[in-house]
Amino acid sequence: MILPVVGIVIVAAFAAFALSPFLYYPVHDFIGRQNTVYSSLFTNDRWVQVLEGTPREKVIELLGTPFYNYTLDKSYSPWAEGIESLSFSRPKWSKDYESIIVYIGQDQRVRWRTREVTD
Repeated sequence: MILPVVGIVIVAAFAAFALSPFLYYPVHDFIGRQNTVYSSLFTNDRWVQVLEGTPREKVIELLGTPFYNYTLDKSYSPWAEGIESLSFSRPKWSKDYESIIVYIGQDQRVRWRTREVTD
């Protein structure tokens, strides 16, 4: 009777080990999203309206006031100098969270945007 139970435990352990790379990221991303505070107006519907070329004022109108903003400096590539980064999310209590950043060019329009769970 003990032998089948031990066999099942061993098979389950091997299966869990084999599947762990496939389960890590979905679980990690789920926990990261639960650990995120979003800007006051942020929704998925509003996020999809922020496209390349959208004016800075429209971005803030859609997503609310950013938690952080900073200007990229000379420590980045020369093409990035003067680009402003607006962060519309922050972590609640730990380091992993869903980072939502919009990059504004010198023409005050969206250059690109990112949305990903940090590691």
